[in-house]
Order: sequence, then C-alpha cells, then structure tokens
Amino acid sequence: MRLLLLVNASASAVTARGRVVIQKALSADHEVVVAETSRRGHASRLAQGAAADGVDVVVVLGGDGTLNEAANGLAGSSTALGVLPGGSTNVYARTIGMVNDPIEATGQLLGALARRSLRPVGSLPRVPAYHAQIRNEGEARCHWRNSSGPTSSSSWAWSRSSPWSYPSGPSSTP
Repeated sequence: MRLLLLVNASASAVTARGRVVIQKALSADHEVVVAETSRRGHASRLAQGAAADGVDVVVVLGGDGTLNEAANGLAGSSTALGVLPGGSTNVYARTIGMVNDPIEATGQLLGALARRSLRPVGSLPRVPAYHAQIRNEGEARCHWRNSSGPTSSSSWAWSRSSPWSYPSGPSSTP
C-alpha cells in the first residue's frame, strides 16, 4: 500500500525518535512518504494532494486538530485516514480504541492494514455531526445532530490526571 505519513512535529507527543521508529515500522510492508506540516491548513492541502496522487492511506501523527484538517482534505475521496495519537488529548484516537502511545498505536494500525480493515466512516447511515465547545478550563460541551432527530448535547469534565469523566445526569449549564 502507498502511505503518506503526515506529521505535526509541534504536537505534544511527537518526538524525532518516535517519528523515525514509526516511519521504519510502516516502511517494512508499505511504500511510505513522509510530509511535515508547517502551518495551519497545511495538513488539509497535503492530504488532498495525496488523495489526488492515488495514495491509499494518509496516516496522521499529530493531535485532533491535524487529524481534523487531514479528514477535511480527504473528504469525498477514496483515500483512507489512519490515526496515530500525537497530541495531548487525542479524542478521536481514544474514541476508536487506539492506545495513547503513538509507537504502540503503530502496531495497531499495521494490524488493521494487514487485515485490510478499512471502514468508510463518512458513508455510515447515521453519522452524527459534532461541534465541540470549550466553556472554561476543565469543561467541554459537545452538541450533536443525528440525521433523524433534533440536536442533543452532553458535557464532559476533564483534568490532567483523569482525562475524561462523564456526568451522571444532564448538564445544568446551557
């Protein structure tokens, strides 16, 4: 498979050593090209170019912002998006069950690629559209809209020692 390893070197968990280890692991079975982001919006343009060039998978080593940009660049293409957590929070990677260490997550990704376990997320019948709002330090609020229903919302509290805790009842703040 042809892969683009898209790296945000400024992301908090990305190190030069880790990048080399990940690149070598991916290169063992795949044709890998590495590109590093240098500014806001760059990941989107790099991912879009990779899709136009027929790259099979764009693997993002960075945080949720870099991942979001790459996903926007790949929208409407058949190029798959691989996730390697490199940010401080890595919400999407955690949501899909990736371990938080980027080198260990590379093993998970390689296993999925070997099984050809690629899923077209954008074509699921009831994909919610998410909007996150940071209200103040320690609280995030997420609103989502299903194709068949009204807007719903939920809140999460986070801290550095315990990244996510879910309230037992509905939030009292709007």
